[in-house]
Amino acid sequence: MKWRPIWTTDGSNRKKDSLDESEKVYALHLEATSDRARAAREKLKQFYGSGRTKFPDGTKMHLVQPFNTILSMANKGKYATLIARQAALSSCMGVGTTWEMTTNLLLDRPEPSSKVTLRQILMNIPSQVFPGKPLFHSLDKQWRSENGVTFCFLPENEADARTMIAGLIPYIRDTHDPWYLSAFSTEAKLRHKSSTWDHKTRQVFSAEEAEISDFLTEDDELNHTNIPTEEKTQTQTNPDVEVNVPLCTEDTCHHFQNDADSVSTFHQGGASVTSGYSRPSAVFQPRILVHPPSLNRSSTSNSPPINIDQQDGSLVSKLLNTATRIVDIESNILLLSDQFTRALQDSDNPEFYIRVVTKEQHFSW
Repeated sequence: MKWRPIWTTDGSNRKKDSLDESEKVYALHLEATSDRARAAREKLKQFYGSGRTKFPDGTKMHLVQPFNTILSMANKGKYATLIARQAALSSCMGVGTTWEMTTNLLLDRPEPSSKVTLRQILMNIPSQVFPGKPLFHSLDKQWRSENGVTFCFLPENEADARTMIAGLIPYIRDTHDPWYLSAFSTEAKLRHKSSTWDHKTRQVFSAEEAEISDFLTEDDELNHTNIPTEEKTQTQTNPDVEVNVPLCTEDTCHHFQNDADSVSTFHQGGASVTSGYSRPSAVFQPRILVHPPSLNRSSTSNSPPINIDQQDGSLVSKLLNTATRIVDIESNILLLSDQFTRALQDSDNPEFYIRVVTKEQHFSW
């Protein structure tokens, strides 16, 4: 089998040097011994005859006999039409290449359970322009390359084909068995780790590309073009969780950023605090209302929310990890308070002072 020009004359009348390279029409030529030529032609008709619709490896080709075997003058004119179609197809055929595979020999390795190869999966991708037809015309191992794979496609499928070639890993990861990802290199899989495949538009998006939309919604004062600044999309909140924080007055609010705002608990007989800060008259306890999820949620749903008190640490810890950490800190501080109290009772010097500062609150003794 060789890739050679198609000649419409015999060898004696052929003028190879007179034709320009761009005028030569190439095709695959299959050669066999003369005594077995007809048997080989009959065998190949089973795969590449005019009535075939499915082809080996999904590559659509047809078997045409040599020009010197045509006897009818009418069929010789049709032969020239076939050459013109071959020239037009070869001139407009699009080509794309990927080097993301570890080795292109894995292109025809079947999956252990389904026995389906990666080549079959890629050749079965449908075209959006021609319904019922494959997206790629052919794909093969690149000549003299260990990991290069060449894709051929019609010009009408160019935009869709190039997008598919760029997003092969996200596409296979979301639609097929993860076993096929072993055919791709580690660098390529790490590069597409944050990529997402959009099944509607058949495009791949990376996490960094999401910032482009944010750039168009920011810095309106720096926009001096005729294109108005887009409005930023409002993030949707979870309708099942509603947090009601009660208003606090000046004497109940804790000013955590002021280092002098610490309450002394080491005083006797109701003595005033050391920092002049009055003891809060109420304890700040936010309440969390959780709406029970429903299978058919609607805007007119009137299901009452579940009222969860923050004092119940077992429930709140499942909803708010910060509350759990505060409870643990308070428990540890109360334990330290008991130990220091016993130590001061046993000590001869009652004038003892220690200040403990945590990330969330300030406690002093």
